[in-house]
Amino acid sequence: MRSRFSGFYRPTNEEFNQLWKECIFVFDTNVLLHVYRYPQQAREALMNIFKHVSDRTWIPHQIGLEYHFRLNEEISKQNRAYEDLQVSLRSKLGEIENKLNQYSRHTNLKVEVLVDKLKKGINEVSQDLVEQKETHPDLVELSNALLTLFEGKIGEAYDSEKLEEIYKDGEKRYDLKVPPGYEDAKKKKDHTKYHDGILYQDQYGDLVFWYQIIDKAKEINKPVILITDDNKIDWWQEHKGETIGPQPELIHEFKRKTNGLKFYMYNSEQFVKFANQYLEIDKSETNIEQVVEDIKKSKIIALEEDSVEKIRNKYSRSFKPREIKQTSLVEYSKEYGAVIKLKSKTFTNIALKDFKDNLSDVYPNQFIEVHKISERQEWIAILVVFSRPIKTSFAKIKKFFETHPVISLYDVIEFEIIDQERENTYNTLTREMEV
Repeated sequence: MRSRFSGFYRPTNEEFNQLWKECIFVFDTNVLLHVYRYPQQAREALMNIFKHVSDRTWIPHQIGLEYHFRLNEEISKQNRAYEDLQVSLRSKLGEIENKLNQYSRHTNLKVEVLVDKLKKGINEVSQDLVEQKETHPDLVELSNALLTLFEGKIGEAYDSEKLEEIYKDGEKRYDLKVPPGYEDAKKKKDHTKYHDGILYQDQYGDLVFWYQIIDKAKEINKPVILITDDNKIDWWQEHKGETIGPQPELIHEFKRKTNGLKFYMYNSEQFVKFANQYLEIDKSETNIEQVVEDIKKSKIIALEEDSVEKIRNKYSRSFKPREIKQTSLVEYSKEYGAVIKLKSKTFTNIALKDFKDNLSDVYPNQFIEVHKISERQEWIAILVVFSRPIKTSFAKIKKFFETHPVISLYDVIEFEIIDQERENTYNTLTREMEV
């Protein structure tokens, strides 16, 4: 039975040992780009593993293409973070200073003293940012190091005829929810890239490199380990919010099309952990547990930054006090959490902090971040990022705030959340009140 349904079973220790000895390693675009965000120890540990397996590494053309299309943006984002923070600090200083000046005639408040202390503190932080920027790793140098490691290890591109064949196949697969890639069907529909005379459809990117992996495995007759930080259910099998392993159908399809070869997947932190178990890597000066923890934290931060930026860029100009584009916002909130529209009777930064603290009372085991998407008059559109999928309802959140002491700060007008256990279903929960 196990041999017939191997995708549903975790490989044995013996099978894992054999797989790690014989396989080629494929690194997804997100894994390569996340290296630019890791702290030094995690970055060096991963680069060390890349070097160790460089002669057994292969990068599908589709992954190489996506990496190069996003590389400059990633480097620019990391480099400009320091300036963005300084601008934000100055903006907040002005906001708070204006508020304090409203009480300049207060009987007891020493506004000038408070403003001077604020300026001094922000100047110190700004100077720290300047010093930290000076020690920031040279990301162009890192890019060149990766380029050297993967030189000659990039696969050939499919021609236009082959791609069109895959796109047609993808339409049928996505309708049937056959992995991988169907989770990108709506999010990336009509998004394209043009390169070297060929137009690429982004919604089929995962399927294209999946076929390229299968073709490579057949060509060299070797099993494959894919390292990806894509956490969607068209790659990973989940049960009650917990990731069990690769989608069984991926393992079965790979086995079927490669004459019995094995396929398995890890995310970055799993790969670091097991690489140090199965490969002969010098780890005397590396704290593997700390590296794994650093990677986890960096990925959470990256997830938040990317989700907020996507939503803010797309909707900040179109947000109106009486309206949020419901379906589109849910599309982006699907992986990250909830989009909420509040009517606040207090300062935005205070409202966001209090809202986060209050929501943490509802979900004490979640790592929660709250980010402003846009603001008009008293209205705030915010993104709430959860560390794990949650099951909730508008009624539950609304009831909590109705019975909470600080409800005077908020009217929860709209709440949207995705129940990730309901396959590909957008469950939008909306409540409207008169502005």
